[in-house]
Amino acid sequence: MEFRRYNYFIFVVLHTLILMRDVSADKLQDRPLDFRQTPIVPLHEWEMTPGDDASVSSLEHTDTVWTSIDLRDKSLFGGYDGTRIIWLRKAVLLDTLPEDQHLLLSSYYVTCAAEFYWDGTRIGSNGRVGQTADEEQPGRVLSRVRIPLEGIESGDHVLAMRISSHCRPPRIDRIELGLDEAFRKTDLRTNNANVFITAFFITSAMLNIILFFGFNRNVAYLFLFLYCVFHTLKILMLPSWLFLESDVISIQFNERMLYLFVMLGSVSLIAFLIYKFPLPKKIGMLSLAAAISLLCFFTIPERTFFPASVAVTFGISSYAAFKKWDGRWMILFGLIGLSIGSALWYRGMFNFGYFLGIMFFIAAMNIAVGRQIARQSRLHHEAVLRSSRLQTELLKQNIQPHFIMNSLTSIQELIDTDPAKATECIDALAEEFRMFSKICGETLIPLGDELELCKAHLKIMGFRKDACFTIETEGLSGDERIPPGIFHTLIENGLTHGFSKQYHGHFRLQKETASQGIRYILSNDGEVSDNRDIGHKGTGIHYVEARLEESFPGRWTLHSRPVENGWNVTIEISDRPPS
Repeated sequence: MEFRRYNYFIFVVLHTLILMRDVSADKLQDRPLDFRQTPIVPLHEWEMTPGDDASVSSLEHTDTVWTSIDLRDKSLFGGYDGTRIIWLRKAVLLDTLPEDQHLLLSSYYVTCAAEFYWDGTRIGSNGRVGQTADEEQPGRVLSRVRIPLEGIESGDHVLAMRISSHCRPPRIDRIELGLDEAFRKTDLRTNNANVFITAFFITSAMLNIILFFGFNRNVAYLFLFLYCVFHTLKILMLPSWLFLESDVISIQFNERMLYLFVMLGSVSLIAFLIYKFPLPKKIGMLSLAAAISLLCFFTIPERTFFPASVAVTFGISSYAAFKKWDGRWMILFGLIGLSIGSALWYRGMFNFGYFLGIMFFIAAMNIAVGRQIARQSRLHHEAVLRSSRLQTELLKQNIQPHFIMNSLTSIQELIDTDPAKATECIDALAEEFRMFSKICGETLIPLGDELELCKAHLKIMGFRKDACFTIETEGLSGDERIPPGIFHTLIENGLTHGFSKQYHGHFRLQKETASQGIRYILSNDGEVSDNRDIGHKGTGIHYVEARLEESFPGRWTLHSRPVENGWNVTIEISDRPPS
């Protein structure tokens, strides 16, 4: 029962969206318009004729050849050169109006000069229609004309428009006929929607800039912040803020600025995806996307550019899905919502479809980022617990009974044979325990302290095996911050697996500058007799990896491999956060 109920709800929602376009005066033109039932009626289908004969606006005029047009066709005036006057006419069949209401004619985004006629009588204008550019005065983006009460009677009427457009290519987005009270309510809802959308964009922008500075300056968050900022600027410049009626004279500037914000937002979105996913050559890809977008800005209209940019983002996300990269499905889900909302807006079915699509995508991205942060926090917490547990195991390994027993046995033998060396061995053992107690519980320590611990351990093992183990460094200052015990652990592994039959051993620790950070290379000249034992990840290697993940989450790599004269371990730590 519940499932069938939800199916019915989904059906009603989808059916409503599909039929939204049909709720218009064009479907009601064969019967009287009852404004008590439909307070505002959009007027899409008109008749058009060139010429400057005012008589065409009267109900009785039928001599002129008229062409049927639909204002929803954005290429309607594509061939108009601005050198002639054009008349638009529509038949209106009215029912009785409420006595306490007035009838208004509302024109939205009319980028030309227009005069309005009701049954052949001029009732108002938007700007001044002229035969030349000097005579013409463009009107305003939004205009409202009150139809005189004495002209409002039930029956047949003719609504006409006389337009000229010498300064700008003509464009008429929407013409509506309705009650003044209904327009006031619609204006209030529109402004409330604008405030809500603006607040959403600003909040999302603030969230992402906080994430940028709070999470290792991940560049992906910065581009998502810019994406929200550019759309905030776009909606603030829209003429849909009905208490800020913009002059048509400034429409050329506004349209280019709106297009610029769309272009910058699209580049920011592509950049977000480039840095979100582990794509190669990020700077080169971003530069190419910015260059192509800038070229499109000067060569193709916004309505062509925007779908093309969405297609590019779909391509990147589809490639991420093919590669099974993290976050791919949520991003694709957000892009689908963006595409549906934009398509509804482009087809004139939903005025706020474009911005709701943007909001849907940003919400999906915020959810994806939240899930990623929660996952990183969980992994970091697990790494801390694992490193603490392994640190305890490491300390137990170094102070376990057989280590102390073997060390004391070696000291006892040295007391009888070489008291001076016995004293040095005791000092080295005490130094190693002192260093362990010093670094125990620390997250990062100076590399100089780590080297002191390694030297003490090599000295103890040299006394125990009657051998000579040394370590040299290159490129180190000693002030570098590293997790405690990682090189001590790697040296212990080298002694165990590489010097079981050798009595002389040399270790070398060097630091290099990597492309995105620093690189440490620890090498020794031991024998590689059993690759399986050396490649096996025991407690020591697990401790090193856990410590690196705790201190540099997602920004480190560790590679261990045999070389011609021994064994190399390379640790690379990146300065940049993970993608």
